[in-house]
Amino acid sequence: MSILLRIKEQLPQLKTAERKVAEQILKDPAAIIDYVITELAEKCGVSDPTIVRFCQKIGLKGFMELKLNLAGELPKPVQVHRSVNEDDSPARIMDAIFDGHQGALQSLKNQVDTEMFEKAVDWLCNAKRIEFYGFGACGCVATDAQYRFCRLGVACNAFLDVHQQFWSASLLDSNSVVIALSTNGATKNIIETSRLASKAGARVIGIIGRNKSPLHPLCDMAFSLPCQEPAPAIMRFSTRIVQLALLDALFVTTLLRNSQIKENLERVRESLSDIFFEN
Repeated sequence: MSILLRIKEQLPQLKTAERKVAEQILKDPAAIIDYVITELAEKCGVSDPTIVRFCQKIGLKGFMELKLNLAGELPKPVQVHRSVNEDDSPARIMDAIFDGHQGALQSLKNQVDTEMFEKAVDWLCNAKRIEFYGFGACGCVATDAQYRFCRLGVACNAFLDVHQQFWSASLLDSNSVVIALSTNGATKNIIETSRLASKAGARVIGIIGRNKSPLHPLCDMAFSLPCQEPAPAIMRFSTRIVQLALLDALFVTTLLRNSQIKENLERVRESLSDIFFEN
């Protein structure tokens, strides 16, 4: 039987809190697929255990099984970006992408906690080792960040493989800073490596494409980014852009705050002048 039909049939027998969950699912089943359990609980005004009990009431083991059933049952239109479709002109598509990036960057600018940003810069200025963890598209951002931050003259690495992340995290200490990058903050591996890094004594800074996630409590601080794409989108363009922008801001501010770092950069500039010269 369809999971949505099963929910409709069970609706009269559900308790008040469980009925809130059922009604929210029936109202917008597609949105549920991208939720973590805490988000759905907050949306419904119930506790996390209520979500689990509801799932068990309709014959499922838990929330993940509910999401898998919904994903298999709902239609799957391929959506690249919320503002465009295949009939749009190239100029229209270009404008939509640029406008989306501009809106996301403005949202980021308006919502970043400046005190938290200052604190993150202090940690980075004093760090002896900086590690970037990410998977998939976030791994690309981690690599770009490592390329920039290595110019600060401190040990700096980007690890995109879970085994390398576990190895790295286990060897960190209180002089280390980890920047954990995640679109949804719910990927098991990034959660586990962040937990291990924190246990080793490192400070963990999360850069996460949603407001609340299982990764948030494991971070010493977490920047929640504005997400411009809907759940079914196959490419999260704006999330990547705002991640890069925030990391650039952290890099430049760290650079300007630390006199030794500026000396290191000048030494690099001088060495490069011997390699690159005008004809």
